Amino acid sequence: MDVLVPAKIDDSAERAARGEGGLDTMLAAVPEQHWSFLVDLFGRYDVPLPDFEKAKRAGTSARGAGTQVTARGATELIDVSLAHPIGLIASALGTPPPLMVERAKERGVPVAALVGTAEHARRQVAAGVDLIVAQGGEAGGHTGEISTMVLVPEVVDTVAPLPVLAAGGIATGRQMAAALALGASGVWCGSVWLTTEEAETPPQVKEKMLAATSRDTVRSRSRTGKPARQLRSAWTDEWEGPGSPGALGMPLQMIIAEGAMRQINKVAETGNPGPARSPTTSSASAWAR
Repeated sequence: MDVLVPAKIDDSAERAARGEGGLDTMLAAVPEQHWSFLVDLFGRYDVPLPDFEKAKRAGTSARGAGTQVTARGATELIDVSLAHPIGLIASALGTPPPLMVERAKERGVPVAALVGTAEHARRQVAAGVDLIVAQGGEAGGHTGEISTMVLVPEVVDTVAPLPVLAAGGIATGRQMAAALALGASGVWCGSVWLTTEEAETPPQVKEKMLAATSRDTVRSRSRTGKPARQLRSAWTDEWEGPGSPGALGMPLQMIIAEGAMRQINKVAETGNPGPARSPTTSSASAWAR
């Protein structure tokens, strides 16, 4: 189980998680200009507007956004995870809280942590993790800037003899062999599974992923508020454009993005071709991931 435990999030989310105003506290922290920007985007790309009041609250639902990435939300996910016969629990986006390490060790479950720098790895070792995942900037989702080829041997040397898994851009046997040659004990794969039959990835997004090349990704804060590698799209371009109010911090950006993505995927599934634009913005599905 990989649990999202960010080291830092917007204060309004933590207040909401503590019951200080609930979801309304979190929603009130999203500036009106960001909702206006979203409405404008939907209009310019011919995507039917959703019910934004519902979309706002959908962004704080139990599907991973909003209060789920607070300390309280993460603790609940940790408890649920450890209630099942899992073989490993991993902390993403920060040092695992003491509670996570303590409860996991009580149940004999090893703890892993994802890192993007050698300094992060030192902190994870001090926190008591059993396994380090050195994740290079090529990785999908939340990632740092150091490449896998450089990061892996640096982390291996930093935390030895603690085992290290290599992650980031690894999808073939040759890349696995390279990771082992760099000193890793094994590999950690993520993005490669997004196009499998079992994955929950929307069909139109799977098609885009399979058609994409190594030049078609971008590291953007537009989806969650923290840098995450994803397919370049109209969504990522617009949030980086001159008219953008700028991505908010986590989890406020998630509140905006998750509700919007549900509507975008829904429209794409109906076959809506979207406006006639460049290849990266040619349809509603181009907004996704």
